[in-house]
Amino acid sequence: SRGLGDVYKRLSYTSYYQRRFSGNTELIDWVGTINYNPDDILVFPDGSFKIYETNNRASAGYGLYILHNNQCWEIYQALGQQSINYSELYAIAVTPTAFEAAEISWKNKRVIYVTDSLNSFKSSYKTPPVPTYPHVLEAIREQLTINPKVLITQAPSHLPTDSVEGNNEADRLANIGRELSHKANNTCLLYTSPSPRDLS
Repeated sequence: SRGLGDVYKRLSYTSYYQRRFSGNTELIDWVGTINYNPDDILVFPDGSFKIYETNNRASAGYGLYILHNNQCWEIYQALGQQSINYSELYAIAVTPTAFEAAEISWKNKRVIYVTDSLNSFKSSYKTPPVPTYPHVLEAIREQLTINPKVLITQAPSHLPTDSVEGNNEADRLANIGRELSHKANNTCLLYTSPSPRDLS
């Protein structure tokens, strides 16, 4: 099967803003139609939340899986006792910080987010009547203002077939962050392919 990193088709550019996908195949086909190239930045953000029976306390974390210039970055962080909605939105809001740590210039490049959170997808473009986390939404909107090439799309996760590869990786990373929260160890790690780097 085709992987996202293999899709570098040179077709006519079309401007997209909000877009939802039914699975990995549809996502890859769409990426091909927008003249995707390695200089674009493809970001898969995800959040994770669980209430642990051992102490009856909630723990959360987020993960980012980033593809750019034929390299990938894996980022995860503990978020303490935050909610799943906060974790999902925070993953998008904090991405520019991850770009800076990885020395990725993003303000003049096309940045394509693929989130599996329908709430994050909708809230990024249209403020809910009563926004739960206005400061996080403001950080996301600031990205859209700074760089009009930032696109936020949505694809389902945990599909039995045709699952979105990047979302699966982000989900794995978010779960690591959540486990770190459970262990009360607020650590943020950044792995860069091919060589590891630390994010302090």
